[in-house]
Amino acid sequence: MTDTPDGPGPATVRRRLWRLLDQLRREHGHTQEDIRAAMESSQSKAQRIVNGTSSISPNELRVLLGYYQITPPDQVRHLLDMAHTARKRHWTSAYHTVATTSYRDLLGYEDDAQRITQYHPYLVPSLLQTADYARLLMNINPCHRADPQATDAQVELLRERQDRLINTPRQPTIRIVLDERALTPTSDRGVMRRQITRIQNLVPRLDLAVLTYDTATNARLVGPFTAHEFHNDLDPDLVYVDTPLGDVALIEDPEIVAGYQAAADTLYGRAARGEAAWRLLEKFADADLPVAVAGGSR
Repeated sequence: MTDTPDGPGPATVRRRLWRLLDQLRREHGHTQEDIRAAMESSQSKAQRIVNGTSSISPNELRVLLGYYQITPPDQVRHLLDMAHTARKRHWTSAYHTVATTSYRDLLGYEDDAQRITQYHPYLVPSLLQTADYARLLMNINPCHRADPQATDAQVELLRERQDRLINTPRQPTIRIVLDERALTPTSDRGVMRRQITRIQNLVPRLDLAVLTYDTATNARLVGPFTAHEFHNDLDPDLVYVDTPLGDVALIEDPEIVAGYQAAADTLYGRAARGEAAWRLLEKFADADLPVAVAGGSR
């Protein structure tokens, strides 16, 4: 099984299929126990299918569609095609030993997002990070286990993620709100100087805004997040927030997602952009400021 060359990727298709099946289940008034009995499966398997945390095989889907009395050939074939696509291997599967399922889901959805917004209140957001900066964050994160091979794999995952998003014909709109506090030098000044140079090199391909120290807005308090917008009716927008353990948590509730989107718009609207943002980057590239060591994050 390989990644899909055209159309939505496996993660997006799996999410779409789950939403369709959940809608059918609710329309027919069936419970999780009904699904378990119809499929002759375990409780845990039925729960994963109902909750959308496990993909469903084409054979399992045939049983479920028969139970729902879904018979139109075109509809059945379409759903079975979705089940096949949803089970294809995503490129992140190569990193399953160093990346959690939730983080790999983030990257799967990200492949199909039309606009991605990232904000972090005190670190350089991951889509901008150099390998050296990422290693620094991993090595000082108390939750990160000192395993050089795992660190190498995580840095390679980050590099491939960035490359797939930024250096691709399908490049989505990438909007980054960079907090000025994230540009304070680390204990290795060379790491931060190279990091700022990378940001400058990426500016033509990104929608970058720099939030200055003196900007007063409560939106700063929402914490680090990544928002995915899909701009279609099939895929509701998503938000991921960083967790204390360096993982990510998915948020799909429309009202909460809308709240994060409003915060993103506020932060972006208050931040310096264009020539003003470039001048700030130049200031920090040449600065000799007191050293500060940041904490780790995704």
